[in-house]
Amino acid sequence: MEQTVEKNRRFPWAISVIVLLVLIGVGVALYMYNQSSLYIQTDNAKLTVDQVTISAKQNSKLATWDIQQGTSLQKNQKLGSEQPLTAGTNPTGQTAQTKQPTASASDIVSPIAGTVIQNRLQAGQSVTQGQPLAVVADLSKVYVLAYVDEDQIHNVAVDKDVDITFDAYKDQTFSGKVAEIGSTAGKFAQSSAILSTSTDKKEMERVPVKIEIDHFSVKYPVIGLNASVKIHK
Repeated sequence: MEQTVEKNRRFPWAISVIVLLVLIGVGVALYMYNQSSLYIQTDNAKLTVDQVTISAKQNSKLATWDIQQGTSLQKNQKLGSEQPLTAGTNPTGQTAQTKQPTASASDIVSPIAGTVIQNRLQAGQSVTQGQPLAVVADLSKVYVLAYVDEDQIHNVAVDKDVDITFDAYKDQTFSGKVAEIGSTAGKFAQSSAILSTSTDKKEMERVPVKIEIDHFSVKYPVIGLNASVKIHK
């Protein structure tokens, strides 16, 4: 008799626990559905800036080199000049580069306005075609570069509102807007290539989306900060 009473006492408690778990499950499901119906979400995003690597156009000598790290530049401003090298023959009979000019020096200019963030050269050094000479970044305009799965990109449009959070500032949510979609969104960013991820059926392309931040109040933004974004549908 006592055992029956004890079982009867436990039964309502067990039912309550089951009901509570069901309600929690339903609540989570509704929340996830609500989020997916209202937003496109991705945490494949980083804080970045427009930046370009300036390279040598040909095998040459830097006739002039007027910059150093931290130099501010305007668009199309001259960094220096390169003078082509002639091909000659060394004492062993092999073709070699000499330092005799074959043409007048050509100017090296920056395609964007910004600040020199990398520079390891000086006037008089010889360089090879394609060799990186400097990196120029526009530090005045930070933005988020996010990657969205191709099957969701049709829900993304320019000027759509975006909620942005950073791993380093989890207590703050920043607002922004979609500025560009597609390959041009990452044209001058360090991570400009379209990414892909393997799935069971096929490779899913990820499309770059440039997001401009409204009133970004962080005093010392660190380029490369990980971000999560929610793009409003």
